[in-house]
Amino acid sequence: MLTTIGTEPVSLEDLEPFPGNARRGDVDLILNSLRANGQYKPLTVRRKDGTLTVLAGNHTLLALLRHEEDDRAGCADWELSHDRPCQVCIAVDRDDPTALAHIIECDDATATRINLVDNRASDVGDYDQQALAAVIASLEDDLVGTGFEPTDAELFADGVAAAGEPPLSLDTEPAPQGPAEPADMSEQTPDEAWPVLRLSVPPDVLDGFRSLTEDCEDPGDDGVRLAFLVQRAKEQP
Repeated sequence: MLTTIGTEPVSLEDLEPFPGNARRGDVDLILNSLRANGQYKPLTVRRKDGTLTVLAGNHTLLALLRHEEDDRAGCADWELSHDRPCQVCIAVDRDDPTALAHIIECDDATATRINLVDNRASDVGDYDQQALAAVIASLEDDLVGTGFEPTDAELFADGVAAAGEPPLSLDTEPAPQGPAEPADMSEQTPDEAWPVLRLSVPPDVLDGFRSLTEDCEDPGDDGVRLAFLVQRAKEQP
């Protein structure tokens, strides 16, 4: 059983990492995000017998502790190189540094399950590469605090370049260059002879398209999705 106590700032010196936490995260990457964005997500902290143990967010705790090393000596260089202020320095008291924590009470088994699933969930997830490329492109290469770099090959979907070329949202095949050759329709099946739509849309429009068509017969086929959407529109009064 789990009971929520509340969400509040907690002094870093009062927080304990989860014993035996198996995850090995990138503390520097998290610290870079904290400096750029601030702490946008609270730690999940278990309160038991006067002890506050971090179940989820152990590497955020480590990053916040690293931020305070040598009286925040690393922040000046970071601010200079990224041309922006450190959000942790702005939001967190130097004399009593804190972390935003969501405090709960639970039994030992629940605490262990929370720690395990928080570490595991990101491992089994995946990216829609086209959607990722579109979101990255929307930042115009200002990727400080995202965990990505403009040169990362993972930013590109089906040949979309890092320089900000708009991703093709419904059809990843590039548009033909020059005048089109007359097509020989004699041996084509009906779907091969159908027109091809190539659309570039913002990420939120793509998300809406997918949400509205998730119940179609074949969600892996954007043509089926579009036909489903058109049919639904026809059925509207």
